[in-house]
Amino acid sequence: ICYATQNRQQAVRELCRQVDMLIVIGAKNSSNSTRLWGIGQESGISSYLIDDADAFNTNWLDNVDTIGITAGASAPKELTIELISRLGQFNDINIEELGGVVENMHFKLPRKLC
Repeated sequence: ICYATQNRQQAVRELCRQVDMLIVIGAKNSSNSTRLWGIGQESGISSYLIDDADAFNTNWLDNVDTIGITAGASAPKELTIELISRLGQFNDINIEELGGVVENMHFKLPRKLC
């Protein structure tokens, strides 16, 4: 797997140690998104893969204090913002961003493209 995907999966493993529930925003046919969801399942916490905030189910909040949110690589950032906004409709929320690997990998263009 590519370094960015590997970094994202490692971040979700760490996130799952800190939360009661994981929500992954992404397409169900995305191998990246389904793998992130699978990591949550493997961690033993309630985990959901949703397309967008409209797919969120308020019943999932029963006995949940801390929610981890991540997104597949191709999910637009706006979808995460919309989910956070929706969660804020049900309760006061405190947002903490999990630090992760800073991705500063640079690739040289092939000579034919320079």
